[in-house]
Amino acid sequence: MVKNKPAAELVLDELLRGVDSGDYLPGQRVNAASLGKKLGLSLAPVREALHVLAGQGVVELLPKRGAVLREMRNEDLRDYWSVLLALGRLGIELATVKAAEPDNAKRLRQEQAHLHRRLLEVNGSAFYKVTNRVHYLLNEIADNRFLHDLTSRYMILYWEKFLSEQLPYEDYRQDYIANYDRIIESVLRGDSRTAVAAWEYHVRWSVALIEGVNAPRPGQPWIG
Repeated sequence: MVKNKPAAELVLDELLRGVDSGDYLPGQRVNAASLGKKLGLSLAPVREALHVLAGQGVVELLPKRGAVLREMRNEDLRDYWSVLLALGRLGIELATVKAAEPDNAKRLRQEQAHLHRRLLEVNGSAFYKVTNRVHYLLNEIADNRFLHDLTSRYMILYWEKFLSEQLPYEDYRQDYIANYDRIIESVLRGDSRTAVAAWEYHVRWSVALIEGVNAPRPGQPWIG
């Protein structure tokens, strides 16, 4: 057990690790007793963690079945994107006001360089962790704790796993980079309208990839 780390966090980490590795599958019941035994914990913190996960939409607490990992459908992913659209828009708008400050501009440039490098290297859910870092930084610059908390709630490993399975990122790495470049460059110019428009384009573009209707072609301009 990690020293000083709350037991509930350890349970969450283990369950999310299992989702990423395939040890836990959508629709599968999560046995609280077995999970607690594996981690050397009593049932109380395990049940607390499962209630936290239920609040995040990762598990469902069902009568007579207990906690069950939520099964994700394409419709769920579209709904997921609609939430991220609103959260991302607010983060961009608030961060743009403060982005010109020297330290903030430097941090955004560093994150942009990290994105360029890592999106060409990583696969699976790790791919979306790279783009999520941009939003976390924008939220830090925006300095709105509630926005950060809400964004963190929805940008978690369970959802990222499904994104990596549904979005064909392998052929679109450079497109992701270009989309985020437009967002970051607009924020750095203090142009929140263009930055928000670039984010909204990216969301529509991503949904089109998921649905396969009027889907973008790699490296080609797209009109949604």
